[in-house]
Order: sequence, then C-alpha cells, then structure tokens
Amino acid sequence: MAKHFAKTDKTGRTQSGDKFAKLFLATMQCPAWQALSPFAQRLYPWLLLEWTGSKENKGWQAPVLEGLAEGMGRNPVPNSILKYELTALINICFEHSSTPVRNAYLHLLSVTDIQDKSQLNKAVEKAVSIAKDNSLSHEKRAEAIRFLALDNLAQHATMLKKLIVTQELPSVQLAALKTLSLIPDHTVTDYVLEQWPALTPEIREAAISTFLVSPDRVSVLLEAIDSSKIQKASVNFYQRVRLMTVSDEKLRTHARAMFAHHEDEKVNKEYQQALKLKGDAIKGKDIHLQNCAICHQVRGTLGVSFGPDLGTVHNWQPEGIMANILAPNLSIAAGYELWVVELNNGETVQGIISSETPGAITLKNAGMLEKTINRQNIKSLRTLNISVMPAGLEKNIDQQQMADLLTFLRQNN
Repeated sequence: MAKHFAKTDKTGRTQSGDKFAKLFLATMQCPAWQALSPFAQRLYPWLLLEWTGSKENKGWQAPVLEGLAEGMGRNPVPNSILKYELTALINICFEHSSTPVRNAYLHLLSVTDIQDKSQLNKAVEKAVSIAKDNSLSHEKRAEAIRFLALDNLAQHATMLKKLIVTQELPSVQLAALKTLSLIPDHTVTDYVLEQWPALTPEIREAAISTFLVSPDRVSVLLEAIDSSKIQKASVNFYQRVRLMTVSDEKLRTHARAMFAHHEDEKVNKEYQQALKLKGDAIKGKDIHLQNCAICHQVRGTLGVSFGPDLGTVHNWQPEGIMANILAPNLSIAAGYELWVVELNNGETVQGIISSETPGAITLKNAGMLEKTINRQNIKSLRTLNISVMPAGLEKNIDQQQMADLLTFLRQNN
C-alpha cells in the first residue's frame, strides 16, 4: 500500500508519497501497532495521509474510502473505534475541504461501533447548530442533517420537520426529509400527508419515495391515493413499478389495479386516424427530439443510447410502430428488460443491466445514471415483464404529430 502512494518528481525522486511511505512503514514496526483495533489498522493509513499529505483534493480518496466503508459494513464483527480515532473521523466529517471525502468519512462513521457517546453527543450538538443556521451554505447544512443519522433521530424529528418548508432550499429540505424517513415508523409519512399541499414537485417526488421502504408505509400511500390526499399523477413511472412489484401480494394487487394501463386497446383505436394522415418527416424529427431522444437514438445519433435504437424499425409497418409506442409493454426488446434488485440493506434499485462481471452488475437507468452493485450486497434479483418506457405518450402528442413521427421513423436514411 505504501508503494501505491509514493510519487516522483521529474528527476525520479520521491516526494510527499515517500514521506508517507516511510512514516507508515515505521509505524508498522512499532509494537503499539499490534495493540490497535482492527478498525484502527484499516483506518490509520487514511488518517495518516490527512495528517502528512498534501492538502490538495485527492480524487482517489473518496471512492477508496467508500469502498472501505462498504467492506466494513459487510463485516459481521463490530468495528469498534477508540476515542482518538473517533475524534479524527468527526473532525474530518466537519472540516475536510472535499465534499465527497466528508461524505465518505461519514459513511465510515455509520458502520462503526461508537462507544464514546459523550463525544458523539458533542458532535451531534454541533450538527444541529449547523443545520439550523441558514446563514451557512446549503451544502454544509445538508451534510450536518445527514450526520444526525448517527444519533437517536426521534429526538430530532421536530427540528427536521421545521426544515421541510418552502422557505428552505431544496437540498436542505431533501436532506431533512430523507433523514426523517430513517425513523422506522410513520413519523415521516404522517408529516408528508399533512404538508402535501405545500410541497413543491421536487420535494413531492422524494416524499413519495419515503413511502416505499416498508409494506406498512406502502399501505398508507395507496390509501392516500384512494382517498385523493395524494394524486396518482404524483407517482412517477419507477415508483409505480416498485409499488406493483412489492412482496406483499395484497398490496401488489392493489397497486396493479391502481396503476396498470388498461386502456391500451382504446387508445390505439383512437389513434388509427393517424395512419391515414400524411406525415412530415422534418416535423417528426422534432417530435422525436422532444419526446423520445431522452432514451432513444436513431441510427446512433439524435438522442441518448438507453433504450433500443429506433433506426431499426424503419422497415416495420406503421401499425406495428404505433402500437408499440402507445403500449410499450406489448413487446420488450431483448436486453432491455427492467430488473429490480433488492439489496441486503433494504434498498431497492431498478434499471437495465448494462454490464456484468463475476463480482458485480451495473444497472443503467433513464438519464444514463449507472449504479454498480457488488453481488455480495444483493439479496434478490429478478426481471419484470414491464417495459422501461412509460405508457402515456398519447398525452403529449396528437394524431397529426403521431403521423409525423411515424414518417420520420420509417425513413431509410
């Protein structure tokens, strides 16, 4: 490991990395090294770099530390931490110049067995003070809010609720909402239902996600939609898929009855007139760019390569193209199935499997967001007979625009 950090200048001489390597190797020769906890032995090299290395942002630090935290989180043996180690970690969480590094060290703290509660309590008091101070940057305040997850969150519920108001910046509201959601009861869902009329669209989307973490909360959400406290349109496509694939059969049936698209045949019949209209390929290209390009390319251009390339359908009959546009689940191209992955920590991730290795899979979602998941972290993995493309395009384009789009897609060049 020491060799990994040794840097050389133009003459080939080692610089700060050589200093670190010598200090670290000397430490390992010291009898006191063996007295350190296993956690301390893993953490010491990174703290040593903070103490002796350059103050410039090291791009490798955050991902390496996140990997260390992931591995420690899977360790069944408690990661006990000593007082001076806790002091170092807490100071870095609040003071480091790099946001990703601060977050990585917070992740490390979250997987440790903290014995010195008095020191943690002081840090929590500091986090509460930062969270309430609207003169500070919203990034600092959001991080302080997330720090509170190390404490008994129930005692901070009132404060967190006061931060989920329109007067606060979205990043602060989102941090407070997600942290409040960690309380394993209906505290967050009750508050969301109470405040729903005042929540902005960005906050509403995150608020819906707080209902999806347990069957009890899912039940509350479905009842809220049934009673019109929450509008069905507020639940996005991926949230609907999660609801329609929950493990509880009763809730799954309820959600499918609520969200399944039963009007495909009716919509297709209404749009038959589009097949008789003369289309304009130039206008159809604009329709594609406005409605389809976020997920589809045409012959490798004009969009994002997420779903199938629409250049492959130019030889299809227009009836077939239109039927698949209006009813995406009619046929799902191989390799574009929607997968749902349940992680050991209770998190659920959805998307298309874009790549696999013996140790991990990578899921890709709309917007080209990718998440690589270690196979050891996977509790279950299954494919759904649901297209990643949401239904309802007919709400965005009329029959003439459909004719234009079909003409554009059936071009041979």
